[in-house]
Amino acid sequence: MEPVKLADNLFYVGAFHEGLRIFDTMMPTPHGTSYNSYILKGQKANVLIETVNELLYEDLLAKIDKVMKPGEKIDYIIHNHTEPDHGGSSYLLVKDRYPDAKIIATSVGIKILKDIGKENFAKTEFLVSTDLKKLDIGGYTLEFYAAPMLHWPDSMFTYCPEKKAMFTCDAFGTHFCYEKLWSSSIPETSQVWTDYVNSYKFYYECVMSPFEKAVLHGVDVVRQCQKANGVTHLFTGHGPIIDKHLDEFVNNYEAWAKNAVEERKKRFQDGVTIVHVSAYEYTENMAKEIAKGIEAAGLPVKIIDAVTTKQADILAVMNTYRGILFGTPTIGLDALPQIWELSIKLTPTMNKDMVGGVFGSFGWEGEGIHNIFERLKMVKMHLPMEPMTVKFRPSKEEMEKCFEFGKKFAQHVKEGK
Repeated sequence: MEPVKLADNLFYVGAFHEGLRIFDTMMPTPHGTSYNSYILKGQKANVLIETVNELLYEDLLAKIDKVMKPGEKIDYIIHNHTEPDHGGSSYLLVKDRYPDAKIIATSVGIKILKDIGKENFAKTEFLVSTDLKKLDIGGYTLEFYAAPMLHWPDSMFTYCPEKKAMFTCDAFGTHFCYEKLWSSSIPETSQVWTDYVNSYKFYYECVMSPFEKAVLHGVDVVRQCQKANGVTHLFTGHGPIIDKHLDEFVNNYEAWAKNAVEERKKRFQDGVTIVHVSAYEYTENMAKEIAKGIEAAGLPVKIIDAVTTKQADILAVMNTYRGILFGTPTIGLDALPQIWELSIKLTPTMNKDMVGGVFGSFGWEGEGIHNIFERLKMVKMHLPMEPMTVKFRPSKEEMEKCFEFGKKFAQHVKEGK
């Protein structure tokens, strides 16, 4: 594919990966993907916005060489997002072609780029976008807006008011190869349009949906620039450039994010799910007494035996209540596999708002109980109480402590922390 002139002084120099069927080892890409990169030529300086996956660096380089006239050079490389599929070739360009190019990114983005480029960036000048705020390249002004967690903490948008163009990288993009580049070039009655729209939503669900607050901030940035000087094009990092139904595409992000916020509020009911495994009924008896304490505090509780209940059935109800407790003995210096397998299904994006805890009976050191507690820390759950542990069979006094543990845990669930 040749470079494409998109408008006066604006060129497409990205790369297509049409045969890609799995992105980042886990996301299906039936329509392949593109790594979009753009050159904007000013009277004072020339800017490259994003690079490409390092595997397609030669493709990028060939296009740049065709766009840049003899004597011209890339003065700035702007990274709205530094994940290796966009920032992976930056160090090669500095090493091979433009050693004096300055790199603009957020402070987090700069750290990531340096970790990718290592010694190749030893002499490179980096500029923090939030400090710079604007860049005048002669005839065009580039404005930088932080957009953290869309979908990495390094993310930002670059806006060119003279072009009414917003460069958003992953936000508003999708894994979708389309050689004509513009969304307006896709017939709306075609299967290609249907596939594109479906791909756009799927990409949002896979990549952006965990970060609804960040999405709403990104939408606000677009709207802010629309109100100030207008936005007629979204130059994304993947997929077609959005120049048709732009408001509709942006509105979809807003609607999906707002709906997720409301659903998140409704998702967790006040109550506690107790999932346990018990070898000699010691941990099971603890679970029952803890449940009594929870009920005494006025919350509903559901006890699930992870040995006799299918994992799929547990997963279907595990997120019903705001509170969750895992009960496990220790065998072979670790928790039982049924509990471990459930714990690794938890994620920070989906379960960080839950209140969690661990309990169990053990015979020697009780490592399994504490291992599960550490796992819950990893997923950012609220963990208001240390694990409730008993050695072998719980005594009457220890059962009373289990009851009190349940009451206190229920109170934390009510408070949401």
